[in-house]
Amino acid sequence: MKIHFNSPPSKPEESLGLSVRYAPAKRALSKWRWRFIVLLLIWPLLFYLGKYLYSTIWANMPGYVEMEETVLKTPVPGKISHALNVGSSVTKGEIIAQLENGELNAEYSDLIAKKTESRERKAGGTEALVVASKLRDYRKERYLTMVKLGSRGAATEADVADSFAALQAAEKDVLNARADIDARHVEKNAENTAEPRLAELQWKIESLKIKAPWSGVVAQVYAKPGEWIPGGGDVASIRSENPPFIQAYVEPAMAKYATVGHLATIRFLDGGSVRARVTSVGLATHRMPSDAYNPLLSKGESIVVVLETASLLPSKYRIRGLPVNIHFDLF
Repeated sequence: MKIHFNSPPSKPEESLGLSVRYAPAKRALSKWRWRFIVLLLIWPLLFYLGKYLYSTIWANMPGYVEMEETVLKTPVPGKISHALNVGSSVTKGEIIAQLENGELNAEYSDLIAKKTESRERKAGGTEALVVASKLRDYRKERYLTMVKLGSRGAATEADVADSFAALQAAEKDVLNARADIDARHVEKNAENTAEPRLAELQWKIESLKIKAPWSGVVAQVYAKPGEWIPGGGDVASIRSENPPFIQAYVEPAMAKYATVGHLATIRFLDGGSVRARVTSVGLATHRMPSDAYNPLLSKGESIVVVLETASLLPSKYRIRGLPVNIHFDLF
């Protein structure tokens, strides 16, 4: 028995040589949906693959231009009388800003006046005692002389009485002079008690002179003349003359680059670049700044390294806090 099969239709729209017209599909299938589903499934794989390639090939870390700078504070409150302008060059010990405190000046002047008056009164009291003692000795001799003369009838009783009254007055002057000196000793003790306060006032008044701790440039002045600054408030900041350096934040997974002597290229946002070398590595981790966060890097702790540029940075890059990218050499 021989079985014969019908030949398949040459077109899906034909059947047994007859044209068949099918109704169109109710909804067209979109290819992009399937592609989206596939991309969604392989996205984690692409993420970790990109992170691996990024950390293995490029070794690019965020960083900032840093300069040695310190903020100068006033230990005591005061009103600024004058201050240097931003950008002014200063030498070590030069006054950057002068503050005034009327209460401290008034108290200091009062203590100095009392101290001077006490010394003058002490000197005057000693001189008065010397004069009173000499006068008493003179009147004592005169009284004894008048007594002898009276016993011989050469002086009257009134003369003897007058000389004795004069002697008693001289004795009283000596006692008053000694009492005055004793009072000066009490004042001296009070003066000694006030010496610590006087020294404290001298230190506070001298602290109102905000001086440069080193030679450099005035970076900022936080108050204008006439403004009151509380104790511990910021007055100005001074930037050292030392060349700027680069501070980079290295992910712990890339700690192999955080070694002293490792070379890198510093790339600026305008396309400029300069070579640098790691000079120090921090002993503690720090959080990576939020503005330096890279989605391909973990947002955890980072190792802080300091890099020294091979050449002095141009003036346009000597800006504290200027963001840069550090491209570490692979080897």
